[in-house]
Parts: sequence; C-alpha cells; structure tokens
Amino acid sequence: VIFGRSFRRPRVLTGRMPADCGSTNDPINYGIAIGAGSNFRLQPYVTPAPVKGGDPILLTGVITEAGLQTPGCTVTVEARSPSGQVWSLNLPDDGQHQDGEAEDGEYARLFTRTQEAGSYTFTFRAKGLSRDREPVSREAVLSKYVEGSIGQPPSGGDPGGLDGRDPKRD
Repeated sequence: VIFGRSFRRPRVLTGRMPADCGSTNDPINYGIAIGAGSNFRLQPYVTPAPVKGGDPILLTGVITEAGLQTPGCTVTVEARSPSGQVWSLNLPDDGQHQDGEAEDGEYARLFTRTQEAGSYTFTFRAKGLSRDREPVSREAVLSKYVEGSIGQPPSGGDPGGLDGRDPKRD
C-alpha cells in the first residue's frame, strides 16, 4: 500500500510478455548488454621532433586514473627497429631519466639505438594497481620514423653522373 492505494504486482512469465499485456504465448526475443569501464590510462609519447640516425628518442608513459597521475607502476617498452631487431626497456619514475619528478606517475627513458633509418615501433606496457587495489594492465603502440643520412656525392667527376657525356648522344 502506497499513499493509501494498493497495487498488485503483475504476474510475469519468464521469456514471455506479462499476462495482462497481451494474449500471445509466443516467446519474445531479448538481449542483455553489460559494459565495464575503467579510468586507468596509459598515455605513451615519443620525441615529437624529427629524428635523424644516431639521435635519441625520448620514450614517455604517463599513467593516470581518473585524471590523477599514478606512481608505483611498472612500465616497459619493447622497441623494434626497421630490420626487426628488438630491445626491452624499463621506464623508471625516479626523476633521473627525463621523467619529471620522482614518483609522479611519469615514466621515461632515452632510446639510443637509432643508427638504422626507417620506422621504429614502440610497444608500451603498464602494470599496476588501481585505487581500489585491483591489478590493471594497459598496452599501447607508437611508431617513430628515423631519417637516414644523405650521403655526399663523390668528389671529382661530374655531379650528374654522366662523366661529361651528353645524354642526347649516348
């Protein structure tokens, strides 16, 4: 009884319309969708400026939850060269590797093996605990192109490579 009125709960048949809604006994198709979300984020960064062969690339991973930086995580990067060579790197959060202050949720390290020209692929992986103390892992992939050096033309001779010959006559 609510506000002096009595209500009768309708009888519901599983998989069918309530008895008072229609006179059909045909089953009704239905679906259920469940979603889950998380505010735990890994935001990876690489040096934004052009990189030439031999120049370092700064790898940075910022870990946040609900917009707040999250220290105490483990962040690793798998670096793959254009020829397929692979290196594994740990990104510290100690304030000594261009990562901001110690224990501030910003993890970084310089990658220095950039002698080969081409596209390098960096797979960032972060593992840590959420504010609810639940284990969380995140992964992100970025690429960076390393420019090769342009060689100097050979000294002496013809810079056009024709050794003084007229291309119209050859």
